[in-house]
Amino acid sequence: MRTSLLSFALVLAACDPPVVQHAPDVDANVDAFRIDSGPLIVNDSGLNDAFVSIDSYIDVGPVPDVGTPDGGVVPSVLHLDGVFDEPIWTANPSNAMQVNNTPTIAPFDSETLTSLYVARDTDWLYFGFEAVFTPGDAVVFYVDTHFGDTTGVYLMGTGLNDNANTVNQVLSLPFTGTVDFEPEWGWGTDTMNVIPTTYTAHIGWRALSATGSFTPLTNYTASMCNGTACEVQTQLIAGLGLVTGTEPINLVVRLGRPGASGGFSNQTFPTSDSGQPETIGPTQISVLPPT
Repeated sequence: MRTSLLSFALVLAACDPPVVQHAPDVDANVDAFRIDSGPLIVNDSGLNDAFVSIDSYIDVGPVPDVGTPDGGVVPSVLHLDGVFDEPIWTANPSNAMQVNNTPTIAPFDSETLTSLYVARDTDWLYFGFEAVFTPGDAVVFYVDTHFGDTTGVYLMGTGLNDNANTVNQVLSLPFTGTVDFEPEWGWGTDTMNVIPTTYTAHIGWRALSATGSFTPLTNYTASMCNGTACEVQTQLIAGLGLVTGTEPINLVVRLGRPGASGGFSNQTFPTSDSGQPETIGPTQISVLPPT
């Protein structure tokens, strides 16, 4: 009897289903850079993953959605191609496209900064421009996200001190400003025909400094230029440090050249007809929030 019970137990054990480990599988949203082993809350290292809560990279498209719940590839507000055909550019009539028709002053010859596009929503700031300029020059943006207070860099006639590259040198050029306009951030490019990127020495955002080197902003933003136009988007709160997305944002745009023979062209926004484009008047470009 004892032998029979033992044999019966062995037969039952042999009939138990084998233990199967959780089989890795690729997500429905096709994360090509890692195999998913279940609904784990981890940081994604590539394309969007349906099980990932926070995506810390630029998604295919590219779509910067840093710090937002990740539920697959999210359509971008901008298709970064240097073509201004997205609805955001006309969503607020107060942010109308602006044109500079002034003849270029020496030594900038036929270089032009002709059109400026600005827009924003609750979380993002967008801007773009159309320009033609020669190697060695740059288009730069000074951005004041706390207009009217003293949290930015005071620039009255002094300029800044970062000469690490062409963009930083143009951002550092001296100009006469107004006490209300104290930018914290700068964006610039000294090249066109660049694929979407967050930052290089040639294109991207900098945190401005009155005394030392600028700090590159390498996340929360994307820039792209074709041969004649650029589009830029950056997250207001995480990227530029706003408390809310409704605070006033003012900006000044310059085409400039570093060095003693350089300076700013009158291809600027706001438009300068005075022959003194190094002067920033009391009125800048105000990017208004959604109405």
